[in-house]
Amino acid sequence: MSYKLPLLFALFFWSLPQLLLGQEKERIDSLKRLGQEESVLGALSYSQWAKKVFRSKNYSEALQLFEEEIRCRTHLLDTGELATLKVRAYYNASLMARVLGKYELAQKHGFACLNSSKKLLGDKDVETLDAYRLIADIGYYSQAYELEQNYSDTALWLCESAETLDSSRYSSLLVLQAAREIKKGFYLEGEQLLKKALAIEQQRPKDNPKVQKSLAKIYNDLAVVSDYQDRFGAALSFYNKALALRKSTGGEEQLSLIWLYDNMGVLYHRMDRPLDALEYQHQALDIAKKLIGEDHPRYALVLQHSAVSFEKLKQYGQAEKRLKKAIQIYTQSLDAEHPKVSSAKMRLAKFKSKQDWKSALRLFQEAEAILLQNPERNAPALADLYFEWADAANKHELGPVILEKTTLALAKNRFQTKDGYREPRLALRCWALWLQYASSKDFGPKKQDLFALQSDIHRQLERSASQSDKQQLLSTAKHFYGAYIDHIYRYKGQYLQEEEMCNQLLALFETSKSVLLKHSLALHQKLASLKLTAEQEKACLQAQKQAIYYEELWTQADPQDKKEFNRLKKQYEQAKAKWLALKTEVGLDKAKQNTSSWQLPLVKELQNKLAQKELLLHYFSNQDGHFRLSISQNSFELEQINDLLLEGPIIRLINSFYNSEALFELDSRIRYQRFLADAELLSKLLLPKNLEQFEQLSIVSDGLLEYLPFELLLSKKAGPKDNFKTLPYLVKTKSIRYVYNWEVLQKQEQHIPQKHPKMLALAPIYNWESPMHKPLAGAQEEVAWLHKRYPSKNIAPFPNKQELLANIGSYQLVHLAMHALAPDSSDAFLLLPQKGQEGRLDSKELAALSLENQDLLVLSACQTALGKQSSGEGVMSLGRALAHSAAPSAMVTLWSWNDESAVYLMRRFYIHLEQGSPKDIALQAAKLDYLNNAKEMHCHPFFWAAAILYGNRQPLALQPKPNYIPYYWGGAGLAAFLILALALWRRKP
Repeated sequence: MSYKLPLLFALFFWSLPQLLLGQEKERIDSLKRLGQEESVLGALSYSQWAKKVFRSKNYSEALQLFEEEIRCRTHLLDTGELATLKVRAYYNASLMARVLGKYELAQKHGFACLNSSKKLLGDKDVETLDAYRLIADIGYYSQAYELEQNYSDTALWLCESAETLDSSRYSSLLVLQAAREIKKGFYLEGEQLLKKALAIEQQRPKDNPKVQKSLAKIYNDLAVVSDYQDRFGAALSFYNKALALRKSTGGEEQLSLIWLYDNMGVLYHRMDRPLDALEYQHQALDIAKKLIGEDHPRYALVLQHSAVSFEKLKQYGQAEKRLKKAIQIYTQSLDAEHPKVSSAKMRLAKFKSKQDWKSALRLFQEAEAILLQNPERNAPALADLYFEWADAANKHELGPVILEKTTLALAKNRFQTKDGYREPRLALRCWALWLQYASSKDFGPKKQDLFALQSDIHRQLERSASQSDKQQLLSTAKHFYGAYIDHIYRYKGQYLQEEEMCNQLLALFETSKSVLLKHSLALHQKLASLKLTAEQEKACLQAQKQAIYYEELWTQADPQDKKEFNRLKKQYEQAKAKWLALKTEVGLDKAKQNTSSWQLPLVKELQNKLAQKELLLHYFSNQDGHFRLSISQNSFELEQINDLLLEGPIIRLINSFYNSEALFELDSRIRYQRFLADAELLSKLLLPKNLEQFEQLSIVSDGLLEYLPFELLLSKKAGPKDNFKTLPYLVKTKSIRYVYNWEVLQKQEQHIPQKHPKMLALAPIYNWESPMHKPLAGAQEEVAWLHKRYPSKNIAPFPNKQELLANIGSYQLVHLAMHALAPDSSDAFLLLPQKGQEGRLDSKELAALSLENQDLLVLSACQTALGKQSSGEGVMSLGRALAHSAAPSAMVTLWSWNDESAVYLMRRFYIHLEQGSPKDIALQAAKLDYLNNAKEMHCHPFFWAAAILYGNRQPLALQPKPNYIPYYWGGAGLAAFLILALALWRRKP
């Protein structure tokens, strides 16, 4: 023994340079030759070597070296620092095994770590806490949720009961608990835990790499929970924050980026952007191949997700190849009964179902058998499986299978401990599929569930802070509404005898459009209830609309253009922060939520508000079908519209109006025959048979119908001698106004017109050359006539954008005659005479105004009723923007109308208004005056049908300027008579 001690000292000093230089392998070889491998120095050498290999991303070798360290430490005394090092060796080996997907081995080392820590260091030592957390992590990643729950709860208890709270460990445990809540479908609870963890981490030094990694993990999980709730805009924001933090701390190649890129790929797939999804998924595959190999379960999961993207792109060969490879990897690395195998088999079954139903059925059954081994834990996965099964069966019209599987999917998608669905969009898709095949007998027991679902949709819309997320939910809900309406139509003879079902049907028509508009008007009402100053109310509205505006710009931006993407992101975050601060400042966040107590609209209440000879025509239109709901004081009728016949004539008509030059190059006889054929077919499809009983029409359009003026439809069949002038247009016998939906109209009807409305009439002079800035002589003529006839304000020179926005709200009657454009890919805008961005007043800027005190706003410009079509909401036009600003009534146009006819129609409209006619009747009378006085060739609807009225029809107290000219002439005549009489009297002898 005496000679060994000096030998060890000599060996230590000899190996010190190697230790410092990192030559671990040579040192281990030297120790082996001396028979001292299982010494303190040997264990330290293996530990150093393992960490070095780990940093080079060679995880398999790192695991082997950590296990060698454990072997060495088992031969050492467990005293002092050696005990802690032994526990950490087990910890590191367990962590490496978990990273490599070797969950059984990870558990073995994890429990050894825990037992050693409890025995050597004590139950409340920080290493024991970490061991509990480690085993909980293993349970989470291996989907052994009971293991995860038990050990994470113990770890959290140890953390909270410590004398000094370790904020870092506490936040990581909160994140783990949040993940468990999210897995169970308790998204709000999970999100609250994540936000609590985020608040803790944000208090720590932000330049600390460990803090940055913790923040990245929290942002990633916030993105996941946002994605699960279909809040795609929020999810993308969180993912990008996580990505920036990960890259700043670990570079371009690290394990966490595999998860992050894959998650972003899944998000883009759900946003229906498969090419973007594949770009991120391929980055994840490249990193996974380098760091963990192609036999790792995580690699298989990315393969599976990328297969779905390939399927979306109709590259079915690639999709099937990747799914089969994923199943093979799962089976070899996990086991044949693992839930991940079920997931991959479900995707392969869905793919196979298109061609080979028997093979697909076998795969679905195998996937189901795996998940049913633990049905409670696998409830969310079973919900997805049963829906995909039903959706696949739908291709083969297997009604009984669809009813069974959608019912099972809905049951598994429900929370076990509270009302509602884990994933509302999945529930909507299930119900839409179920309704296609359900009989009236099937429907009876489900009636209350369907009503509850409508309430859930409204709660989700109210809770979501993101406009893009609301629009995603509305788009899915629209499909559900269409299936529901179609089901009611099939059994309408039975259902529409019940008052409750009539109310339900009306609710479907009402909530299928303009829901965001109703929320916007509710905000106006809440602001009014707080009795804010005009400046505060304006600031709130502008802040909210600006936050929505920048959110849409940012979520639509290309993430690859980092400079522009980050600029828009920063603008959105600043706008959102400003809006949230204002809400708190004025007490809006504490104001009563009017939309939370949503109730079915009542048909009888609506009928009581209709005039005696008024008919409400409420349309529903989407890819699933077209329906018309006709409501009068004494009738309530649902009809289906033949969608195969409908789209052709509408598209031909509106395209002819947009391409007027080509239209009028046609021979006059051909032009008339084409119009007549389309107008007669549309009249037959769109109008009810009892139309002659009514004089007033209120029309709620939807889809393509929003581009069609009903005035040009025909009230009866045309005669052989009719022409454009004599055709029996609907406008000749009916006054027509358009409505976004009935509930919106009720808010607009509450407006009381001013007794002496102030008028603002403006027309810009475009004094610089541009294809879009052609001079508008008719606009100048319109405004000059208005100034001459009525007491009105003209701001000269034409105000800039800020001045115009500041002035509009001060007048009750505003007439703007100018250019406007409605591009398909961006917001509609009015064209001001200024250059650049200052020369564009877009729809979102108009929507941010507060115009509830206006009587009427006339946009005498081109295409002010056109804009982007938003599924579940409607056409996002300048006219709709005015409705968002709470304007009670607006006149807008459906195409670029003729300058001369516009001047005539506007004059006649105002003259009929000053005579006391309601707005819809005044516009009808103006169009009739035009038809009666124009030549036949100018009676084509292109010239007179573009202008339509939205909102209330109340008459205005419009008075022309007093005309003193007759009094001047009378006075002058009287004076002349008196002078003549006086002269004659003086000449009298």
